[in-house]
Amino acid sequence: MEIYNSNPHVLNLLGHLVVNQEVPLPPDLEKRLNKAQQEGYFRLFNNIDKSLIRKDLDPDRALKLMQWMMDGYTGEIINFLKGKKLSQIDLEPYWEDFYAYLEMLRRVFYHQEEGEK
Repeated sequence: MEIYNSNPHVLNLLGHLVVNQEVPLPPDLEKRLNKAQQEGYFRLFNNIDKSLIRKDLDPDRALKLMQWMMDGYTGEIINFLKGKKLSQIDLEPYWEDFYAYLEMLRRVFYHQEEGEK
């Protein structure tokens, strides 16, 4: 959210390019955008403390499930936003929704301390 607040115009342009795909991107720009998306996933899933994942789950499979869930959520949001002008949409509810899903993933996949729910 900090990045969006500091660079809203740049992120609105990138969001528009990703969501609407009205004009094919030049190959070099598409390559850079794909690299940025891959780096985002790497940062998201790199250095995760796998010891926090419940002991009855395979940590790598749990992380893969989390990634698939996030991919599905991202696809749903992209489909919803297609054709809309991103600069005129209040994205805060979508961020709140996203963080609520992250919290649910923590409760499902992470082991809970005694008395924690």
